[in-house]
Amino acid sequence: MMTGKKPVDPMFEEGLTLHSYARNALANGSVLQILDPVILNADIDEKSLNSLVKIGVQCSSESPQDRMDIGTVVHKLFSITVTTCN
Repeated sequence: MMTGKKPVDPMFEEGLTLHSYARNALANGSVLQILDPVILNADIDEKSLNSLVKIGVQCSSESPQDRMDIGTVVHKLFSITVTTCN
């Protein structure tokens, strides 16, 4: 949802997946470059966008035991909301 790309986008070939695309952007500090331009027009700070992508990457790990549990997700999303609103 953050990138505006579908997992079956033609750019995802030769082992590149939507998950690895976002994970690599986090590692390289280039999250803003992969985001859907519609999101960039919103009044959201870069730190919050990075946090949202990080949560998405953690929730979409291939292995279920590596995924973030829903309670942690809700807590992290709430803290992003509180930080952004203050």
